[in-house]
Amino acid sequence: VEFFETMSAPAGDPASVANTSSFLVDSSHFDWNLDFVKRELAGSATLRINRVPGTECSTMYLDVHEMQIKGVEAESHACTFNVESAFSFGSKLVIELPAGIGSSFNVKIDYVCGGGPAMVWLEPAMTKGGKHPYLFTQGQACLNRSMFPCQDSPGVKSTFSASVTVPEGLTVVMSAQHDTPTGEAAEGGLRRFRFTMPQRIPSYLVAMAAGNIVGQEVGPRSTVYTEPELLDASVAEFGGVIEQYVAAGERLFGKYEWDRYDVLVMPPCFPFGGMENPRLTFVTPCLITGDGSLTDVVAHEIAHSWFGNLVTNANWSHFWLNEGFTMYAQREITTAVHGKEFTELEAVTGRKLLRECVNDFGADSPLTRLDVPIAEGVDPEDTYNETPYEKGYACVKFLQSIVGGEAPFQEWLRSYCSTFKFKSIVSTDMFDHFCAHFPHAKEAQEWKQDGLSWDDWLNNPGMPKWLPDLSAAESLSRPVDDLVDTFLETPSFTAENAAMFAGWTPYQRFHMLDRLHAAGPLSFQHCSEMDSKLGLSQSSNSEILLRWGQIILQASYEPGFSCVRKFLLQQGKQKYTLPLYREAVKDRENNQKRIQYMQQVYEDSKNALHPLVSNYSNQILNADG
Repeated sequence: VEFFETMSAPAGDPASVANTSSFLVDSSHFDWNLDFVKRELAGSATLRINRVPGTECSTMYLDVHEMQIKGVEAESHACTFNVESAFSFGSKLVIELPAGIGSSFNVKIDYVCGGGPAMVWLEPAMTKGGKHPYLFTQGQACLNRSMFPCQDSPGVKSTFSASVTVPEGLTVVMSAQHDTPTGEAAEGGLRRFRFTMPQRIPSYLVAMAAGNIVGQEVGPRSTVYTEPELLDASVAEFGGVIEQYVAAGERLFGKYEWDRYDVLVMPPCFPFGGMENPRLTFVTPCLITGDGSLTDVVAHEIAHSWFGNLVTNANWSHFWLNEGFTMYAQREITTAVHGKEFTELEAVTGRKLLRECVNDFGADSPLTRLDVPIAEGVDPEDTYNETPYEKGYACVKFLQSIVGGEAPFQEWLRSYCSTFKFKSIVSTDMFDHFCAHFPHAKEAQEWKQDGLSWDDWLNNPGMPKWLPDLSAAESLSRPVDDLVDTFLETPSFTAENAAMFAGWTPYQRFHMLDRLHAAGPLSFQHCSEMDSKLGLSQSSNSEILLRWGQIILQASYEPGFSCVRKFLLQQGKQKYTLPLYREAVKDRENNQKRIQYMQQVYEDSKNALHPLVSNYSNQILNADG
């Protein structure tokens, strides 16, 4: 399969086989039974289908993956069906509809699944409590087709309801209204939980978790859920900021449309920092530091309530519409809550990640375009990188810069969210709306600079030609840079230096470690001094442990290897796991001992990793060259 193709305005979604030009899912009802022994979901999906006006097609295609279809009926009439191979990440369910079916009808599909990538089944030993099994699901980008038959494209939005049965003693939560929060008795000693999602969402945002889950109210519209063993720490970490962030978002971008904003703190193997499932954000326990220093991740997921969940990219080529606008919104929220200096130093860290991404892929890689031309048969997950986040953020800030600043731009953003709420769009839809709101924008002199036309922003690879001013961060970064420069010359920390480090904001500490990593590999003496004086190996902050681990591996500092091992065994977040394995395999020929050590770490941890993270880690460790 060719990885890229030439695209202008995309028609449909090349990652989906659904014939959405003829039929659209209006709503779904799921009736599911979860069997933790068989690791199996058995039940049905009943889809309310609307025929697109003017079409006469009698065959409907749906996305499925690793699913056994037991039967299909339309309006109680049995349908002929078959499953055809399509992509490595999905198949085509072909349904022959009965003659004379109307313009709006129900299709019920009975099926069994559970082994596909959307559903992650955990043994009790992989949970914090260690006594009960656990299930969580992850739909983005194209994984939910392995949990229910659907039109698995972000361009299709629908409502859903669900009835989920589990063994007594377990609790189910979903990205939906919880109609029976404590469940109800079901036959055979089981317990049934019911849910309704009244707002329209794309298929990838349907999410579920089941296990020994408890919750505690932390605000007027928020509950924190997690395992009992993590509840107190989770409430202490997030309870004070959730409503602050949501309220700040409403002031900036308009009404919060989702009624509730709850948080589920996941088991350690959850592969992401957070997943913005509407009404119920999933977050990694790596955010729990005891000092609230990583709660800006929650600000990011809350920002998705407007950008991504409310206004959504119509296909994954336009993913930057989700993430670039969310980065902008996150940073506006944290500026309102924490101040400009905090936010801009965090943005400095983001810019570093973008530069590393461009260096890794190459400045000419189509993966570093904002509009990524994804060919049919390519899994959108394989195009994931920092570009839509940080280059997207730069583009949004550029748009702000040409219309006179924050006030008029945020007025437009409120109009943008209101105009496109519960809809899916492409980049040209956003730009047309922007220019209609700001008629002078098309003639702005800024566009006429080299590399800054709208086409340049969307289609030129590499670093953007324009970057936002982050000079407010200098008051925080300057003392860090001074200490780093001194330490690189003389590998010694005084007690005063150590106290300074401990008193810095989280992003000052991250900035220091990033600078030292960029200057590496450090000497044995540098590494020993850092660990003994700064206590890095004993940190509870995952962002510090990631950066310290990179420095350890880059320097082949063997006394620190056990710290890297411990960190990789206690969590499975993709952002923390893959960079450490990438660091380990650099200069492969001269670092076989380091690589062998990390291969053993992988063997010892792989069964506790999400399948995607496990596969990527294995590819990194065993790549040629």
